[in-house]
Formats: sequence, structure tokens, C-alpha cells
Amino acid sequence: LKELLQNADDAGATKVSIHLDRADSQDNLSKYHELKVVNNGRPFTPSDWERIRCIAKGNPDEKSVGYFGVGFYSVFALCDKPTIESNGEIQTFFWGDAQGQPCVDGHALFVYGGSTGAVATVTDAQNTTVTFAPLKAMCEATTWDLGALARFLVQALCFPRNLQQVDLYVDQEHTFGLTRNSTSQRPQALALGFGLCTSSPRGLFTVQDVEVSSLQLAGYWGGSQQPRDQGSYTLVRSTVRANRDARTQKLWDGLSAIRKKQEEPIMEVSLLY
Repeated sequence: LKELLQNADDAGATKVSIHLDRADSQDNLSKYHELKVVNNGRPFTPSDWERIRCIAKGNPDEKSVGYFGVGFYSVFALCDKPTIESNGEIQTFFWGDAQGQPCVDGHALFVYGGSTGAVATVTDAQNTTVTFAPLKAMCEATTWDLGALARFLVQALCFPRNLQQVDLYVDQEHTFGLTRNSTSQRPQALALGFGLCTSSPRGLFTVQDVEVSSLQLAGYWGGSQQPRDQGSYTLVRSTVRANRDARTQKLWDGLSAIRKKQEEPIMEVSLLY
């Protein structure tokens, strides 16, 4: 779920809705059997569909880190056949054997789908992207505790750059909502000095900048229009870059998965209090 929220934020989404539905069987009313995550971010383009297939082959797009990138494949921990619908297209993904038959330990990624004009749609608008996951019978999401899920969403909404609202629905009923409002003040840059160590012990990473900003969160329960819980937070965010020089190049050469240039940020580190 964290990866799907990050994907939505990377796509420029401001709103995400999470839908949990319980099984129709009377024997399983206490368990959820499907998860749907909807965001209003940038719709998929043909190159996006192609990239998500290529990621399984080790070819991520560095210009769109996290936007339905490697993190999307964490959804397979919850279901065997996740589906994405966006911009009039719908695609279902599964791991299979050499003959294209689904199997748990398959080594090839298979995709099938088409336009939503010919396939049953799971979205209700053209400007949304949906990840649809029929849950595995024994995965932890079937018994998620709603209180713990709400606490997780509070933390998750603090760090994105674009997301402003997350709503949770259970059996199509609004259960919990969360909004984020940043202050009108611009983030304040902090000077890196006063003897602070800005490099990692082996010199692979260097902190480039640090900024501080304030935000406010409001929580809504049971479809209420009035917030029941509110809080103010301070967010400290720093940009970390990779050092590539004669001394560290051999170390980087051994990390074939990292192919970023020196001037590109490799990660962001955020603290909340």
C-alpha cells in the first residue's frame, strides 16, 4: 500500500481512495477479499505501459523513479493477478512458466488486456488510474485492522510532495478520511555547516541540501464532514546524492543496479516530528 501511494504521488496525484471489500460468502464476512486503490494522477501513456513490462527485465526508467516502477511488483505479495486501468486501457499482470501458465514461482511476466470499451471497467472516470488486487486468501491484507491502517495513513500522507487527501472505504462505505494542508510559507533551507558530517562513512553518499516545512493533518471518521482529529507537524527533508570519483568508482561498478549519474539525486530522506 505504501508503494501504491508513492506511485500516485510520483504521478502528481492529489487524491487517493482505498477500497476494501469483504467476501460475498457468509463464512468470510470478517475478511477482505479485494483491494482497489484509485488516484487522480497523470494517466498512463503507451510508454508507461511498456516501461512497467520492461521493469521485470531490469530496465527501470530513471526519469520517473517510483511511478509504477519496481515498487509496483510488491503488489504480488497481496495478489496473484494485479490489474491496472488507466487512460482507457486495462492490463492484468501475472507470473508464469515458459508456457505462459500462471505459477507461484514463475520467472516470466505475462500481460493481457485491452481497451476498456471491450473489457469490464473497474474505474468510473477517465482521469483516474486504478490498481485492482483480488487478495490472496492468506495474505495479511485480508485481516487489516482499520485503526492500525488509519495510523499508517497518517504517517504516509506526511511525506509525499503532491498528495493532499486519502480516503478509506470499506464495502463502499466511507470509513476514514485524511487531508493535508501545507502552510503558505515556503520550505526553509538549512545551512549545512557547524562541523556536521554530510558524507557517509565510505564516502558513497553526500547530503546536498536540507529543508524544513510545516503541515497540518485532519482526520475524518464515518463519513463525517467535521474533523475529529487534527495535528501539526514539522517535516525535515534532505536530498542525498551519489559520489562517483576515482576512489569510489570500483564500489559503484559492483552495484550494477545503480546506474545514476553523479548529478542526479539518488534518494530523499525525510524526518517528521
